[in-house]
Amino acid sequence: METLILEASLYTVKVILILDNDEDRLFAKYYDDTYPTVKEQKAFEKNIFNKTHQTDTYENELMLMAVLNCLFNSLSQMLRKNVEKRALLENMEGLFLAVDEIVDGG
Repeated sequence: METLILEASLYTVKVILILDNDEDRLFAKYYDDTYPTVKEQKAFEKNIFNKTHQTDTYENELMLMAVLNCLFNSLSQMLRKNVEKRALLENMEGLFLAVDEIVDGG
């Protein structure tokens, strides 16, 4: 009888999103096929945008805070403390690099 051993993981990143105040996508990287089509991704993003206005989220807030602080500090340093939409759009390669370094394949 063959035994299959899988590495256990408590944490999995499914997606990293950056949306502006108008619910438009500035950056999105999906790490699995949970939302394979653009239509499903847009619906998910709209749902996330609507939920962020509520304060009773059930996510691990400490983990989210750590990732957001890391991403913001990295971008702030790369963009010389000018973390705003226009600067971010002009330096997308830095954003891609920072996200790839923070999240290793999900």
